[in-house]
Amino acid sequence: MYKLLIIGLDGATWDVLMPLIKDKKLPTLEKLVKNGSYGVLESTIPPVTGGAWLSLVTGKTPGKTGVIDFLNRKDGSYKLYPTSSTNFKGHSFWDYLSKANKKVGIFNYPMLFPPYKVNGFMISGLGSSPDDDISYPLSLKEELEQVSGKYEIYVNYHNKKYDDLDLFIFELNKFLDKFEKWVYHIVKNKEWNVLF
Repeated sequence: MYKLLIIGLDGATWDVLMPLIKDKKLPTLEKLVKNGSYGVLESTIPPVTGGAWLSLVTGKTPGKTGVIDFLNRKDGSYKLYPTSSTNFKGHSFWDYLSKANKKVGIFNYPMLFPPYKVNGFMISGLGSSPDDDISYPLSLKEELEQVSGKYEIYVNYHNKKYDDLDLFIFELNKFLDKFEKWVYHIVKNKEWNVLF
């Protein structure tokens, strides 16, 4: 049975990545490029992470998904709220695959909070808090924490303590080590046909 692994690199551009690949600085990405598929994606209008990630998985424009940015209005007021999975209009490709009895895994996807039931598993990413119930099934977050400590979503580079660049780099590397262990655990120990 074939498996599909999709890796999303937010803000990455091949203008930066390809020279690094040619200089042998990204051996894993080099192997994926040589043995898989890659390409340049057109972004959304506006080209903002919030709307683009949802357009990527639904095939719809931000106007049709109802998500343009990380903040959204509710009830016709002008008050802004963090965008969540409850704001999405339409369905992602993994929703269709899940309904077709394929095992899907979604890991650290932006604004996918709260996670919802799929035929597989889902772990919320940017836009959620690691203190929330960020996984479906609920036990998955606890399982990941047993693998590599308290679950984190990202390193908050806006924190004043990171004026110390050495501290920021140190904590970023520590986070990436944990993140790598979580990903390997999921890839090796969870059942999936498609993993994003």
